[in-house]
Amino acid sequence: MALDLFNLTQQKVDPNLSHYKFTITGNYGTGKSTFATELFNRFGRAVTFGFEDRFKGIEGITVARMTSWDDALKALQQLRVGVKKNGLPFDTIIIDPVGIAGEMCQKYICKREGVDEIGDIPYGGGYAMLSTEFNQFEDTLKNLGFNVHYVAHGKTEVVKPPRANEYNIFAPDVPKKLIYKTQGEADFIVYLEVIRDVDEETGKSIAKRRLYIQNYADYQLKAPIQGLPDYIEYEDVSDGVDKLIAAWEQAVGQVSEEEDDVVAEEVPEEIETKTETTVGVVDTYDSETLMKMAVEVRDKNLVKNGGEYTPKAMKEKMVEVLGTFKIAECEDLKALKEFIDELEAGQSED
Repeated sequence: MALDLFNLTQQKVDPNLSHYKFTITGNYGTGKSTFATELFNRFGRAVTFGFEDRFKGIEGITVARMTSWDDALKALQQLRVGVKKNGLPFDTIIIDPVGIAGEMCQKYICKREGVDEIGDIPYGGGYAMLSTEFNQFEDTLKNLGFNVHYVAHGKTEVVKPPRANEYNIFAPDVPKKLIYKTQGEADFIVYLEVIRDVDEETGKSIAKRRLYIQNYADYQLKAPIQGLPDYIEYEDVSDGVDKLIAAWEQAVGQVSEEEDDVVAEEVPEEIETKTETTVGVVDTYDSETLMKMAVEVRDKNLVKNGGEYTPKAMKEKMVEVLGTFKIAECEDLKALKEFIDELEAGQSED
């Protein structure tokens, strides 16, 4: 389809978390692969392209073991042929760890070009080959229809700003030519760490996992929208994934609420807004006035304004009463009245 620049529409936030590219990083033994498996299996079947032999203790993981970049290319060719004939055999591919995958790709190029080190290829050509080879591999997987995510070991990097003091940061451990692929193109970069609480009486430690999402200067982090927590903490991986998905759904719900507010603000100013209970006054108010009243009572009942409804719970209530979570889309005046009366009654009970 040709691009029509005269009929472009504004994009809405994609609510499906698995459509966002993740790079999950952290120190050894923090449970990165376990978390990735649990998370992406929630959105279909996930398969790990495992570039290390360390997945035996992970419940529920499906691993395609890669001992060299040749293995990865053979797997890619098998998928090219198989997807055309039979469709997608799974939904998501997790490349784990991406740093080792990059090293194997680098060795493959050195062998192909007949050199010992990738830097031996003149004029930086080897590094360009590495970038091209790895990019083509991932891009082909994505074009076939797979969601592609990364798991990376973490490392400490020294950052040297041009007009400030240098500082250390924890970042994914990948070859330099893959930094943009794993960080620049990623929607999420999250860092997983083990936090230990020690019982002073018994001396035993209780390990918790903390997944850093944003706003921590010590970590290379990235998140696609506002409203997410700075971190989530958990002991059981299933609980951790539940918390991340719930936080995502709440943040996406807040974005949807803001979109509704924009629509409501377009109501002409000359329409009088009344906040009293609307029992028996459907015939007195026109649809635009009721919509504006519904927006006001909705906002008063949100948690961020001291109410009892999270954005997700409010959306569910709106769908239940209005048939939609977009107030501007509701044409049923009786439903709007019922929505307003129910929320105002809840406020009066408080």
